[in-house]
Amino acid sequence: MKKIFLSGLMGLPIGISVTVLILFFESAVYGGGTFLVGVPAFVEQCGSEVTAMGVQLLVSAIFGFIIGAAGNIWKKDHWSLAKQTVLHFLVLSMTSCGAAYVCHWMPHTASGIAIYFATMILIYVVIWLVSFFTTRRKISRINRKLEK
Repeated sequence: MKKIFLSGLMGLPIGISVTVLILFFESAVYGGGTFLVGVPAFVEQCGSEVTAMGVQLLVSAIFGFIIGAAGNIWKKDHWSLAKQTVLHFLVLSMTSCGAAYVCHWMPHTASGIAIYFATMILIYVVIWLVSFFTTRRKISRINRKLEK
């Protein structure tokens, strides 16, 4: 439990940093010289830019904590790779979707949610495949060295 909690704490600043970076790049592209603290509908719902930024930082910290803690799923060697992948994806996607919905990072429509999940699946599959083949290559190198 302590390892899971510490992993979660490591995820806190990552979640916050990612959100601030996303807001920075969105502001650079769409802000016209102004820093955008969030989607206009979200800022309006929160009542002020300060509240909107505070809520996003809190949501991002919680998201980062959960994702950091979820990394421990990969350390369960007695679980199959399929079980680890499905469980990790479910935790990641549900947490991400919840954060995105609360902060209006996706449209609040059925198609907006579907597009968000489709994008999430695509990104997850690409990252998983890169990670899988990288690990497989490392294991092959280790095995070749052990054979010598």
